[in-house]
Amino acid sequence: MVSKYKNQYTQDIDKNAKIKSVEFKQKIEILEDDNNLSEIINLDQAREKIYAKTKEAVFIEVKSGENLWTIGNNNNISVEELQNLNPQVDKEMRINPGDKLVISPEKPMLEVVIDFENTVVEDIPFETEYVKDSTMNESQRKTISEGVNGKQEVTYEIVLVNGNISEQKISNKKIIEPPVSSKVSVGTKKATVSRSGSSSGTNRVVSGGRITSPFGARVHPITGAEIFHKGIDIGASQGNSIYAYANGIVSFAGWKSGYGNFVEINHVNGLVTRYGHMSAIYVKKGQQVTAGQRIGAVGSTGASTGPHLHFEVLVNGVNKNPLNYL
Repeated sequence: MVSKYKNQYTQDIDKNAKIKSVEFKQKIEILEDDNNLSEIINLDQAREKIYAKTKEAVFIEVKSGENLWTIGNNNNISVEELQNLNPQVDKEMRINPGDKLVISPEKPMLEVVIDFENTVVEDIPFETEYVKDSTMNESQRKTISEGVNGKQEVTYEIVLVNGNISEQKISNKKIIEPPVSSKVSVGTKKATVSRSGSSSGTNRVVSGGRITSPFGARVHPITGAEIFHKGIDIGASQGNSIYAYANGIVSFAGWKSGYGNFVEINHVNGLVTRYGHMSAIYVKKGQQVTAGQRIGAVGSTGASTGPHLHFEVLVNGVNKNPLNYL
């Protein structure tokens, strides 16, 4: 029964992980004592004592408009702690009204500490090389060659206490395939009308941004489950301007689940761009927009931990790496 109790905390660990130890945090001794037969208890009573808790888990129900950042702020808990307590929340941190989240874990009478390591394959984001082209306008971009993410083996050393992450560190990285940089032509010819400031890289769609989360697959270091990030996250200050990638027609403008305030624009040749987590939207469905037109402002609405733009590119309905288009 004691072994079964300990092993319940290993059920969600990746089957390929190397478990080093599964131990009780408290010092436990099993002794034979024939002198107190009157104190013998039955199996149900023993199970009740072994599985007893000193504190129950505390849950909250997600309300409309909330995200992990606001929930953490309102309950004095960090976003990282929320993610550790709620592994069912994916890497894009999408939550919906009505979801139940743990904000304080249960504390069993007997605490279990699991020490293990797991090696997973992760993407190495490629970089983009920009080549100046004086024959194209400043607002124009042309992909010369698409980038390819590399692959690397990453070994995590993890300690769980009662199924929750207590410690996690990377002990080793091994490159399997190096990334291949993309090459993009950047126009330098002055256009008759253009928005002010630089329009290279991420500045083409949001002012003052840097990439905080790349496009591609992620593997959860504990469960081994693969999660796919369909766009890139560009960190920027609250209220910074968001611009249309190219000429097109707005096909959606409003609230969209985990995206929060969201805009989708249809361009030519099956190209679609998406913009999420805005604090404000300045366009409406059916409106024609031009490249560089201000369509919204950076925010943290929907499933977001802080101000940033989630930017997606789709071609004929298939998500593409936005870095090949910026």
